[in-house]
Amino acid sequence: MTGLNFLKSYLHEDISYSILQLVDDFNAAPDKFLKQIEEKGKDINADKYSEGLKVIIALVDHLLQVKGFDVPQWLRVDAFKMDKALYLSRASNGFDVARLIAHTPAPFKARNIFINPSSLERV
Repeated sequence: MTGLNFLKSYLHEDISYSILQLVDDFNAAPDKFLKQIEEKGKDINADKYSEGLKVIIALVDHLLQVKGFDVPQWLRVDAFKMDKALYLSRASNGFDVARLIAHTPAPFKARNIFINPSSLERV
């Protein structure tokens, strides 16, 4: 299985579920996880990707950086960036939006995705 297909296996109707499942699997065995995503597979610039997959890609980039792993360059291609801002946390007013923008981890910001960092952790 290629890295892209491996990451697609985390897509779920509920993106919160996808995020928590991926975080759990990564934290349980980060070396094994990294091995699964090293090979990208086919030309990734040729496809159009779902919002969910772009969130998964940003999350993997973030987790790898936090643990001090090198991030495979194929995860950072423009095909995985959102055309317009995606807010994954509720932002009911301008202050909430500003707070999200200020606190979103860099790998998400780079893809125009904004999320409350506490959404990436288990309670």
